[in-house]
Amino acid sequence: MRRLEMKPTIRDVASLANVSPATVSRVLNNKPVREQTRKKIESAIQKLDYYPNMLAQNFVSNISYHIGVTMTERKGLTAVDQFNPVLLQGILEVAKNRNYSVTLIPTCEGADQNNSLVDLFRRNAIDGAIILDPSDNTSLFFELLKYEIPAVVIGRIPKNLPIPTVDTDNVEGIYLAVKHLLRLGHKKIAYLSAPLNYIASQDRYAGYQKALAECGIGPNPKLVLEKEASFEGGYQGMLQFLAGDFEATAVSVYNDAMAIGAIKALQDNKIKIPEQVAIIGHDDLPTSAMIYPALSTIHSPIEEMGTEATKLLFQKMENLTTAERKIMPVKLKLRQSCGFATA
Repeated sequence: MRRLEMKPTIRDVASLANVSPATVSRVLNNKPVREQTRKKIESAIQKLDYYPNMLAQNFVSNISYHIGVTMTERKGLTAVDQFNPVLLQGILEVAKNRNYSVTLIPTCEGADQNNSLVDLFRRNAIDGAIILDPSDNTSLFFELLKYEIPAVVIGRIPKNLPIPTVDTDNVEGIYLAVKHLLRLGHKKIAYLSAPLNYIASQDRYAGYQKALAECGIGPNPKLVLEKEASFEGGYQGMLQFLAGDFEATAVSVYNDAMAIGAIKALQDNKIKIPEQVAIIGHDDLPTSAMIYPALSTIHSPIEEMGTEATKLLFQKMENLTTAERKIMPVKLKLRQSCGFATA
């Protein structure tokens, strides 16, 4: 029996040219790519004998026009519950403009999201992925590199990994928060942190230390606690502070969800905010302006982060970028929970 020869596909062309299938599709549709990249793809098409009368058929079957977005489902009220929907607004807007749909890839906390993401890519169900809330999942990053999956991470990852990222300036954010508290006259400022084994937590703690050091204030371990980055974590952390010899007049908190929990703990103990204890959060989630007292915080451009991450992903899919790391600026957002500096 005569053996049937497999016809080359767009992924075969992409593999030979060392680019993504999306980049091949841009060449086939006369869209702009780098001239060097175009020549590599045209050469691969010739070598594989990939004829024009096959292009439309294989393009449709091998390009999904979907990007994946990974989301981790967590227990309790966390910042991610409000952070991710705002990020998605930015992601969806850019994807829509490129005629792409977004496939959400939800995973439970602690579950292995690697297999589902890789499986979707290998089945041509997605052309690339945006990783939200990476939680230092090194194994996932290596899977992305192993299978050459175009991806962008929103958040911090180890510096040695050649994957594009978008994040806020975590050091600067908490630094600005603590400097404001210092300008208000506070000398004993506590810090309620997420677990310090996360890169973002380490950066924000470094901002706290930097601001204090500039004012000649040394570290005080009694004024620093690590708790889960959630409403419950902030609530329990504040109760733990109050149960001890708590002398702080202000608390800088890792994120808004924890800060809202801390405010609830102070209110349950009849402690006035900001008269007795000032509170400042980080991220500027929608809920922050709706509670009483309204939460002073550090504004992160969340929707813009989603926009920039999606633009980077399309550049990655078109082989137009490498491991770019984009840091988005932050700014102080003052409300009622910590007061206003006069100078």
